[in-house]
Amino acid sequence: MQQKQEKYISTKPISNIMKEVKSNKNQDLSKTTTLGKIIAFASVFEQLSSSETPYNKTKKLSEILKIMQSQKNYGIIDADLYNIFIKNEIYLDYAKEYLDPSQIDEINIEEII
Repeated sequence: MQQKQEKYISTKPISNIMKEVKSNKNQDLSKTTTLGKIIAFASVFEQLSSSETPYNKTKKLSEILKIMQSQKNYGIIDADLYNIFIKNEIYLDYAKEYLDPSQIDEINIEEII
């Protein structure tokens, strides 16, 4: 009987990477793997851009990126990932595909770099 194998990205199962990201929350980012940083970054963007909930109003894209810029400046999210995300307009690709059109507003790149 074969054992069920976990799917691996890199050499760690996703569940271990998520545990690592959660355990390093509010700690030095240098202790988190690159994949962990990517997952944490994507999670932050997705959570900020999600639709309105009883606790949060729906945010415009410019507001989301300003919040993430602040998180980058305080070392909460990885600065290199943020810069790639902005310079390659990955945020815009995601927004066009998944956000409500009313959330997409004009972005001044100079204000969020």
